[in-house]
Amino acid sequence: EFEFSIVGVRSQSGLINTYPIAINYHKDGILLYNHVSQIDVKEAKEIVSSLLEELSIVGLLVVEFFYANRPIINELAPRPHNSGHFTLDACYCSQFENLIRALFDLPLGLTDLKLMGGMVNIIGLVPDFRKILKINGAKLYWYSKEPRPLRKLGHINLVADTYEKLKERINITLGAIYESP
Repeated sequence: EFEFSIVGVRSQSGLINTYPIAINYHKDGILLYNHVSQIDVKEAKEIVSSLLEELSIVGLLVVEFFYANRPIINELAPRPHNSGHFTLDACYCSQFENLIRALFDLPLGLTDLKLMGGMVNIIGLVPDFRKILKINGAKLYWYSKEPRPLRKLGHINLVADTYEKLKERINITLGAIYESP
């Protein structure tokens, strides 16, 4: 029915927390964009927490799932992951900060949303940054890589105060990056 990811974090002392579910959309096998979801798959969050515990992971574990009447694990990534990039701007504490906190056994930061959030990858081309940065709630993260087909060159994080505004901003961003002027 859909694909989604959950970022989980576990500290040295065994504290565990998970981020909100992000629905993922791919093109040519690459994550094109994602956004937080109003869907809550509790079973999937329990799977992430139990994997963190059973594998004794200190740090992050991102689990990608397919949903077909139940969550089915697709991929595990024991590191920061681009399906969690939205946490930089939409959550109180990003996946990157919580990784450092976990490694140094500091209190884990709050993983709750402060705003609805999503991310659009910039793949294979250099877009018109002026167009993108005119979009309310958009923030550019550029990786300074040489452009080539199917290469992730950066991403845009988007935030909004409602789910509907977020989806609208994602669509505007996709058009600004990938549609001809």
